[in-house]
Amino acid sequence: MLPLLCLAIALALALLAGPGGLDPRSAATVEIGAAVAMAAAAVLWLRRRSAPPLGAAAGTAAAALGLYALLALSSESWSLSPLASRQDALRTATYAVVVVLGAAAAGLVARPARAVLILVGGLAAAECALAISERSFARETFGLTGRLQGNLGNANSLAILGAVTVIAGLALAVRAPMLGLALAGLGTFTAFATSSRAAAAGALVASAILALTVDRRPLRRLARPAALLPAAALGVFVSTWDVFDASPGRVRAAGVGLLLCGLAAIAATPFAAVGAGRAARAVAAGRRVATERAVFAVTGGSLAAVVIAVATRNESGRPAIAGFGHLLSSSSNFRSRWWGNALDAWETAPWRGTGAGTFRIVETLARDPAHATSSPHNAVIAALHGVGLVGGIAVVVAGAALVVALVRGARLSSEQVAAPALALAAVTVLAQGLVDVTWETPTLATMICVAAGVLDPATRSSSRVTASLRAGVTAATVLVAVLVAIGGARSAAGIERALDATRAPSPARALALAGEALRLEPRSADAHVAAAGALTDLGSNRAAAVELIAALRLEPANYNAWLAIARLQAGPFGDPAGAVVTFRRGYVASGSRPQVREELNEAEARVGLPPTP
Repeated sequence: MLPLLCLAIALALALLAGPGGLDPRSAATVEIGAAVAMAAAAVLWLRRRSAPPLGAAAGTAAAALGLYALLALSSESWSLSPLASRQDALRTATYAVVVVLGAAAAGLVARPARAVLILVGGLAAAECALAISERSFARETFGLTGRLQGNLGNANSLAILGAVTVIAGLALAVRAPMLGLALAGLGTFTAFATSSRAAAAGALVASAILALTVDRRPLRRLARPAALLPAAALGVFVSTWDVFDASPGRVRAAGVGLLLCGLAAIAATPFAAVGAGRAARAVAAGRRVATERAVFAVTGGSLAAVVIAVATRNESGRPAIAGFGHLLSSSSNFRSRWWGNALDAWETAPWRGTGAGTFRIVETLARDPAHATSSPHNAVIAALHGVGLVGGIAVVVAGAALVVALVRGARLSSEQVAAPALALAAVTVLAQGLVDVTWETPTLATMICVAAGVLDPATRSSSRVTASLRAGVTAATVLVAVLVAIGGARSAAGIERALDATRAPSPARALALAGEALRLEPRSADAHVAAAGALTDLGSNRAAAVELIAALRLEPANYNAWLAIARLQAGPFGDPAGAVVTFRRGYVASGSRPQVREELNEAEARVGLPPTP
């Protein structure tokens, strides 16, 4: 259990000590935890004097992820942001390590699927509970949306953890009905309260599939999925509150009503299951199969009618509103435009891409930018625009291999409840990666990878190897783990130092922090920009220009650097005409931001040029 315990601690720290989303600190925490867990597994296998078996599908997934990581690392030399590419490489290398870690843990733990389901489901339930309790009372923050989002910083990521909680709770309900159904109610309420369409559908569909898989009693097996409906209704009701509207800015407390609704959803689910079970038992045994088929036909037909009605509404390209309207909206929430902008970037460089993890810059420079975001919200499209066709193929192969590993494991495992539940949870999270930032969120993608590694049945048993080979493989594994851990920790620390430098109380302190950031992470353009700002405040304008040029060498589209150089030209360097040219470069790099245009127009007015519209 030691490797899984190490990974569990890392995921808990990243997820609950937050923010556990795209924040570099959480990514580094997961990377370090995965490295430590892999090193522990290697040492344990060394003591066993055998090699851990690795299933064919899991091995394919790990190899494909490793290939993408190498492509992402090599893309630093031409990337729009070398730092973003390096982070993407570290993240994907961690995923490959975690797949192998899962396979190793499968040989070290008596019931690996159950252990990983407890790990994943427990963390998901804790995050749901924490998100509800924190938003009920008031810790004011700022967000891109007012929707319920918790520490993840992303409402849809929290919602998919709600779906995972539903699946884990229903699996637990086989042994402990009251506790399991209460957890399922918590997850259902969270998924629907966030107004996430993918997570809401995933929770309901996965619960029905799980019931059909692990229970052979016609009609009665539908009682537990049906018991989720009150929690879903309460979640939809909560999502319509004004405090959860989709407008960005200050995130307000929802009040004790949110907590009370959550508790009501938790309490109602077990009682609803009892009522649904009694209704099912009231049907004559000979009619239960036909009744079950009728229930599925009516439910499926109703959902199909709703989907068709929603699909015929012309909302594509508009941001969807919150609440019940969001669940029934056909709007892509800018996704179609993000996908289009990423594919346009890929078409300009189909073989090498723009550099892994650079969509933030690609979207800014797009002809029709939709909204500032770090991801195109599709794992395959992100790989294509990042590292080209080969990278896209690698991600497709990795995703397909992960699905195969999960499905085969669920079918062949002796853990007849835990294995299907774990596979469903992982597939649900993996599927969301096609419409959201799941794949770029380490706390979520790691859950998929460890589940695939644990579930994939090996084609051979553990084999004995020579002492020298065991020692060599262990040493190499530990070395890779150490390098991943050190790389992730240094990079995250450098990014944080650069951020601290921008809000330091004095120019001298800002310059010192920027220097520390660059020593930890030399690829940080933001650290150079922060150092330039401090040098400008200290009167060292030429040194500031040197720092800004260094920033632009790393990120030619860093509009903050262009604007800082233009201000130096317009002021201390006495070159107003040159400042206009530089301001125009910054204006283009900023994605034509109105506030940048205002500054550009002022510079144009000083030299008698017509204003840029």
